[in-house]
Amino acid sequence: MRYVLPVYWQMYAQMVVEAPSLEEAIREAHEMPNPEGDYVEGSFEIDLDVLEEHMPKEEVDRYRERLKRKEKEDAREGGG
Repeated sequence: MRYVLPVYWQMYAQMVVEAPSLEEAIREAHEMPNPEGDYVEGSFEIDLDVLEEHMPKEEVDRYRERLKRKEKEDAREGGG
């Protein structure tokens, strides 16, 4: 079976912006193209809320429950 999964992740980069104030620099940065950057380790996520819009809710809920159980097991093994 083939699945199309909605995913997101974070990148880190720096931008050089010429502006008369910090506020204006931030405003201009939002209008500039995204810079090349580095992947932020551990930031990759499946967007389960969006997935739920395209898949049966019950199937996504079963996955969420398995994920919660695994997180609890991992926390116990890690001493947390």
